[in-house]
Amino acid sequence: MQPVPGLAPAAPLDFDAWRTSVVSACGRFQIEPAGSGGAFAGSVLCQRDGTLAFTALEGRGARVFRDRRDVAAEDGKYYFLVLQRSGRACMSQAGESADLTPGDMVLIDACRPCDFRYDTGWSQLSCHLPRTRVDEAFRHVRMRPGARIAGDSRLGALLGHLVLDAHAGLAHFAEHESAAVRQALLALLPSAFADDAPASGSDAARYRRALALIDERLVDPALGPTEIAGAAGLSLRQLHRLFARHGQTVARTIQERRLERCAHDLGNAHCPRSITTIAFFWGFSDAAHFTRAFKTRYGVSPRDYRSTARQAGH
Repeated sequence: MQPVPGLAPAAPLDFDAWRTSVVSACGRFQIEPAGSGGAFAGSVLCQRDGTLAFTALEGRGARVFRDRRDVAAEDGKYYFLVLQRSGRACMSQAGESADLTPGDMVLIDACRPCDFRYDTGWSQLSCHLPRTRVDEAFRHVRMRPGARIAGDSRLGALLGHLVLDAHAGLAHFAEHESAAVRQALLALLPSAFADDAPASGSDAARYRRALALIDERLVDPALGPTEIAGAAGLSLRQLHRLFARHGQTVARTIQERRLERCAHDLGNAHCPRSITTIAFFWGFSDAAHFTRAFKTRYGVSPRDYRSTARQAGH
């Protein structure tokens, strides 16, 4: 393990020295003090071996951000996996905003503008991950830079412990051990994004979008979670968790909406189609299954439902 030259301070830094050290460690950022009260004191400690690289940051109130000009001035060859160790922070990127408390994480893309705001005393640990390796890990999963990875979720907690253990053991790893640890981080990271997280405005928007996609494709008998996830730009795991947070499953939602369309047509006196034709039109492929599902949902058979509804309409 080698500390980055000039970035292993033995004593706290004042604001100007801290700002210089952050830029040297993490790249071109604009840094402004924030009114947190009291004199500023912070530290920056970088450690790396041939495979893993970490930057441990501490400070008081500050705003750390980069715009498009800052991004264009660098090669952006890293992502930063940031773990909040103490205090609070708000980190924004690519339309996502993460309010971090201890244990939470966020993945930051060095090729995009970003904005970090810190209040009172705080500390973070940043793991620098090569862009090519991260992009490969996310080849089948939608990446969400700037989105919070909840520290109290199962995989989020596991990922956080792995980051801390990797940092603590860095001085003792052989080269092949460092490579194995990095591979473990990259393998876990995409799944941690899909782990449980509180519902939010963007969560509700994704759910509405998924429902709209289901409604658009109900007539397709092959419609299922894979097709909806692909059209919505989500992984299957993300889609299933999205519906679970709304007390539903994808398959049950598809069936219920098909049954609603069938019930509407059965009750329409101007719809001349047979019961089987209606069921098949709305995506059912088995008449017996449709009849059982309809009776479970409405308490009567499709034939009795049609008869009662049309008699009531006269």
